[in-house]
Amino acid sequence: MKNTHFIQPAIIVALVFIIGILLGTKFDSPRENNTGSQSPDMQAGASELQQTTATAHTDADLHQPILEQLAVESNARKELEKSLTDLELQVSELNSHLQNSNVTNTRDSASQTQSSNRWFNEKAMLSTGLSEAEITEIKNKYETIEMEKLYLRDRAIRENWIGTERYTRELTELNGRFDSFRSQTSDNIYESLLYATGQSNRVVIQDVMQNSPASLAGIKTGDFLLQYGEARIYSAFDLRRAITDGEAGEEVRVELDRNGTTSTVYLPRGPMGIRMESTSVQP
Repeated sequence: MKNTHFIQPAIIVALVFIIGILLGTKFDSPRENNTGSQSPDMQAGASELQQTTATAHTDADLHQPILEQLAVESNARKELEKSLTDLELQVSELNSHLQNSNVTNTRDSASQTQSSNRWFNEKAMLSTGLSEAEITEIKNKYETIEMEKLYLRDRAIRENWIGTERYTRELTELNGRFDSFRSQTSDNIYESLLYATGQSNRVVIQDVMQNSPASLAGIKTGDFLLQYGEARIYSAFDLRRAITDGEAGEEVRVELDRNGTTSTVYLPRGPMGIRMESTSVQP
């Protein structure tokens, strides 16, 4: 009995001690959480701010290449619009040529026909003073460009993109390679080159309206218009572009060839009041 009475108080003391420890642990835990970390709302706000900042940087990095590409495409579109404008003028010239195809040239039509039926007429270049080697080099460059045009057209037809912006752009690039001869040679050599390749190298006046700027300046039917202002004229397309390049109404020097004699007249820049045609004449 003595042992039983001794054990019971000891057990009670031990239980009280354990309960005290458990209660102390429970009340201390929230205090530790409050002092060691932020509230859930503050943590969520900080996390959201970090994510927004990271997203902003990521969006900026993603948008920069897009903006650069848009700038490149904008410049390319401007160049394409300029090329399309030039092509529209060329189409207008071709339509005019077809409408007036029954007009007979005032020069030797037989020699013109012979030239136009050949890819490259070397004899037409002999009067330029170029050596045979130089003429052959020009011929090879020209025929290379023409073959590339044929391959371009063939591929565009087969792949069904003939007449698209892509075809227009690539054809314009090839035409530009031929046009580069213009800046690399003299006017007389380039004129002979155009004739040798069967292209127009002169503009002939077919008719002049009464009381028009051309009539008042003394331009007559049958005249060849060689130069307009600073621009050498090889086709009706060249003349139309030259007329609209400068300031309207300013006085312009115009060089003519009438029956083999060169003369100069002056008239205001703008519509001339003429009907003209591109033609190919042996220099």
